[in-house]
Amino acid sequence: MSFNKSLMTCLGLCAAIWTGATALPVCADPATPWTAAVLPQGTATHDITDLGVNAIAAAVMNTPSNPPPAATPMPVAADAIAGDGAVVSPGRPATAADAAQDSAATVPVCDGYFAQSRALEPIMVPAVTALQAHDSASLITQLPALQAAFDALPPDEVKPEVCGGNHINAYTRQEYMELSVLRAHHADTGLPNLPVVKQPELDQPSLAFLIGWTKYEQKDFDGALAALARGLVMFPQDHNLQHEYMGTLLQLKQGAQVVAFVDQALTTTYDYDDRERATLYEGRGIGLLMLHAADAADQNFSLAQRYYYTDEVKTLQDALRTARAAAQGTAPAAAAPGK
Repeated sequence: MSFNKSLMTCLGLCAAIWTGATALPVCADPATPWTAAVLPQGTATHDITDLGVNAIAAAVMNTPSNPPPAATPMPVAADAIAGDGAVVSPGRPATAADAAQDSAATVPVCDGYFAQSRALEPIMVPAVTALQAHDSASLITQLPALQAAFDALPPDEVKPEVCGGNHINAYTRQEYMELSVLRAHHADTGLPNLPVVKQPELDQPSLAFLIGWTKYEQKDFDGALAALARGLVMFPQDHNLQHEYMGTLLQLKQGAQVVAFVDQALTTTYDYDDRERATLYEGRGIGLLMLHAADAADQNFSLAQRYYYTDEVKTLQDALRTARAAAQGTAPAAAAPGK
């Protein structure tokens, strides 16, 4: 497996200090900048088109007369942490009020998340450097330290919470957007009517991604899946973790789990760009191929191309249509042109 040509870069971000009822962003000491990793498309995501090509023949020869059954509900998050091979569940409370009750039952972490993230810098920076250099051997050497730091993190979802008695911390774009939209429509969020402050991006999900990616490079797909699943328990809507989790499920030939996972991701994550959404539909199509649902797979590839056209998906869809036409003794249908 080769690393994706995109490179991981580092961003120096600011800490935030709150005074009274007003949130005032104040830059951290420039001598010790906090680093948040910006991740490229991962290896598992990069490999999914090849997996799709390999699944075409079986799908065409065994196409069911009916579409596949509806996806079954996701198991609870604890199942994913236990490493039983189940699809990870975001584990979110059913309502905003439930979220508030959960938050009230625990001690707020608040700046503790930022402290955890900053404490990861000494091991994250060498790992990012190795990734930038395409040095997989160095990453494998660093894996025990990365894993130890990851294992020390609390395996709980990072949720919005009241901090300092005067504001609410939102730790992800999804959380900030959800709370903002609910408030704009005067809906009950289950949280006090205090200012909502979007916090700097944290490094904890990037650590999960690095471990999952490195284990995938070692062909330890079960280990990669476990790391990514645990990361998704903490950050259910992290796009990088979602895409790599999907790609790793595909590598394990878990077509039904891929379809269920993508369905859940598309209905619970609201801030995908078109390219990310296209990748999910491509993965869902390949999962359907693994279930021998060629017609449904073709429809998903068309959706992927509508959101973000790529030559790779066109080649995959053309191959599927050619194989189906050969099996049926008809001429293949032409794929719709992309953007």
